[in-house]
Amino acid sequence: MVNVDPDTLLEWLTLGLGQPDLTERDMQLVALEQLCMLLLMSDNVDRCFESCPPCSFLPALCRIMLDESSQQKV
Repeated sequence: MVNVDPDTLLEWLTLGLGQPDLTERDMQLVALEQLCMLLLMSDNVDRCFESCPPCSFLPALCRIMLDESSQQKV
């Protein structure tokens, strides 16, 4: 499993919401890629969800998808 700090990942996901700053948006993209890799490479999704519970990440992901200033590639 990929070593990812869940708090840092969550912080990066919430960077730049509502702002067009590309640097912070790039951090969001990196966080999304890390989260995807964490889920894809996990041999036990339950263990993955223990370290990164969906109840903390789903709201952040929803805010990104609802943000009108999000990049198209997100």
